[in-house]
Amino acid sequence: MNLKYLGVAIRRRFNRTFRLGTVDYSQLGEQMVILNILDRLDKRALDRVYVDIGAFHPYKGSNTYALYLRNWRGVVVEPNPAKTELFRQIRPLDICLTRAVIPDAWDVEEVEMLAAGSADARESITPTLNKNSHLDKAAATQSYSAKTIRISEVLRQCTDELGLPSVVSIDIEGLESELVLGVDFEKYPVAILCIEHFLSEFTRGLSVLEYRSSPMVSYLEKCGYVLVSVCGVSLVFAHKRSYAPYA
Repeated sequence: MNLKYLGVAIRRRFNRTFRLGTVDYSQLGEQMVILNILDRLDKRALDRVYVDIGAFHPYKGSNTYALYLRNWRGVVVEPNPAKTELFRQIRPLDICLTRAVIPDAWDVEEVEMLAAGSADARESITPTLNKNSHLDKAAATQSYSAKTIRISEVLRQCTDELGLPSVVSIDIEGLESELVLGVDFEKYPVAILCIEHFLSEFTRGLSVLEYRSSPMVSYLEKCGYVLVSVCGVSLVFAHKRSYAPYA
């Protein structure tokens, strides 16, 4: 066995055993919902592949680390080079892209990223482009330029190099809806989507029932998805063609 892969196998076994101090690595329980849905899907029809956009950290608040420990692989995308370097150290079998993901409709090669610190989980594209940015610009003590990549290019690269992703997680601080509205889900029929989506981005309502009026949710329903779980501000969708809720 290649020494690199032997080292990764040992590290995975260690991390599975000690779990780095936790069972659920995600922030709001998203990981447990994703695993629950996967247990009811025909795994023979799925590639053990994920895409994590706005991945932030290899395991802290991660919706995909538990999958990595189960011998999945994926493409993780973060604009901050310090964060993607950490992924390369801890999750060396993932493909790490140091890019800011943008909607297909955008024609921008670089964007300004704002952050409140080097480990800021809410760093985001400047509000001049991202109108729903969750970061208060007054709190942004750091800024840097990041090269961009369109969402369709991320999905294409993943599909070409690893296979069609079965799970896609998107958390990019307010730009998720605009990103998703441009995706061709006929071409990329991902089985499970986990997307951060704040009510304040489209309504003043406070109830999760307000998600019925979200343009993003409506678009995904037209693309064959059902909203199966709300984990705080994260929505989990499953594609009708593969979802078996009572199996």
